[in-house]
Amino acid sequence: FEALDYTLKKASEEGIYVVLVITNNWNDFGGVNQYVAWSDTASEHDDFYTDENCKDMYKAYVDYLINRTNSLTDVVYKDDPTIMTWELMNEPRCESDKTGDVLVTWTDEMSAYVKSLDPNHMVALGDEGFFNNPDEADSDWAYNGYSGVDWERLLALDNIDYGTFHLYPEHWGDTFSENPLQSGIDWIIAHSEVASTLGKPAVLEEYGIQKTGVNNRNLIYESWTNQAVLSGIDGTMFWILSGIDTGASADENGLYPDYDGFRVTNDDSKTAYLLARHGSEMNGEVVVKEPSAYILAPYAGEKISEVYAFKATSINYDKEIESIVLTIEGIEEPFVASAKGVVVLETYSYPLEGDTTFNVTIYYTDGTVVTDSVVAYVSNKETKEVVGRTFTFDDSLEGFKQEAASQASFGPLGVYHSPLVGNGALVIDAIWSGTADWQELRVLNTDVPEIANCVRVEYDLYYPVDAASGEGGVRPYAVGNPGWVKLGQDMSNMNFIDIPTEEIGGLVYAHQHVVIPTSGLTPCSELYIGAIGSLMIYEGPIYLDNIVLYEEVYVD
Repeated sequence: FEALDYTLKKASEEGIYVVLVITNNWNDFGGVNQYVAWSDTASEHDDFYTDENCKDMYKAYVDYLINRTNSLTDVVYKDDPTIMTWELMNEPRCESDKTGDVLVTWTDEMSAYVKSLDPNHMVALGDEGFFNNPDEADSDWAYNGYSGVDWERLLALDNIDYGTFHLYPEHWGDTFSENPLQSGIDWIIAHSEVASTLGKPAVLEEYGIQKTGVNNRNLIYESWTNQAVLSGIDGTMFWILSGIDTGASADENGLYPDYDGFRVTNDDSKTAYLLARHGSEMNGEVVVKEPSAYILAPYAGEKISEVYAFKATSINYDKEIESIVLTIEGIEEPFVASAKGVVVLETYSYPLEGDTTFNVTIYYTDGTVVTDSVVAYVSNKETKEVVGRTFTFDDSLEGFKQEAASQASFGPLGVYHSPLVGNGALVIDAIWSGTADWQELRVLNTDVPEIANCVRVEYDLYYPVDAASGEGGVRPYAVGNPGWVKLGQDMSNMNFIDIPTEEIGGLVYAHQHVVIPTSGLTPCSELYIGAIGSLMIYEGPIYLDNIVLYEEVYVD
């Protein structure tokens, strides 16, 4: 708690207000599952919301926190104006109850309890903003109650002062990820309309687009923040501003590592400028918004051939475009267009090789000129795939270890080596409860520089059939890091009953061969292998074997 004392003291000195989150839905920092583990009468994640022991422990912690005296300022937390809000939980979900009743009841009880101890601070839930609309039963999971969250009913509770919602379209499935810009705008509008009807504020509390992904982050952030202002959203907080890290985990620049690819620093000049400008606007300052040009394709670092479509767009702020000029390094003739919206230089043949700069310049009738550029790698040489590195686990874990941030339970032995499958395999002793769509286990190796040039990852997963109920499914994936470039998510999903089986040593195993294409991983050097249990009841070993990284080389 002394570290938290210091955080509040420093925030006060800097004029920063704090939303203090009481616990986490996920396992990071203990979370809901830690309370469940402590209770003699709870066994599953969702028991947290109804188990009396869990609720009593949560209330005891709340009571201590609210009534704690800061060791550095002598100010009691409940009297500290630096704390803006008590937030009940980060991203609560109760997927075993699709009605939303369980989470609404818990939130009503706990928000009233917090207010009974401290009526002078605001209280928020901290949820992701998922809706529960019965008339949209066939719609996307974020709208139809799948996660057991009912944003409208939660916001209507007497002791909830404002609503929170998050926005991560790249992680939320096809409905969001196919067009993250527009799906995000729709998400913001939907929440502003409900909040307006209920007469309460709404805060876009977390949002993120990966810097290293295929989407133009700056275009999306500018569009989303503009929509937040237009819709009357009362606050926005992007994820994540990273600063100096003096600990052992600091990256090569002495900063908090970019664990998930969402990091923003002052070195991200365009991103930092847009977010700072938006912050000024949200503070009621008059800001001047100049147009922006954005390249949609290729994305930075993409590997492409000579035949390609070059796409660009712009945000104009009511200024009139005179012309749009697309130029490609090494090509003498520019492409000039006068159209608004997305401009496409259709497939052309460019005699190029190596790193190539793509530029867009937009001229406006008032003399304003804006530009954008990306560097992509163009290659027209014949290539072939070769094995860059393999992990066979014949006699050791070969540098892999348990990833502590996993959002499910490792069994009592955790991660170890076993000779029972193949010539040896890495084993994850796993416990999947079947109560959630996302129960994740991960292993990692921090010394895999070959991942930077990898074009494909393959590996095998073996599950003893008798360890599973036969229900649910498995969603394997991989991650390259730094940058947290998630690979293959939802590309190899299978229902457990559909996974082919084979007999090994007299036991029957479900054998899942995973193939994951990759690109643009430079400068990744860490490899994570993950498996997500989706409503999967499973308790036993998962065997990971035969990881192969393929590289692409030129044919002589």
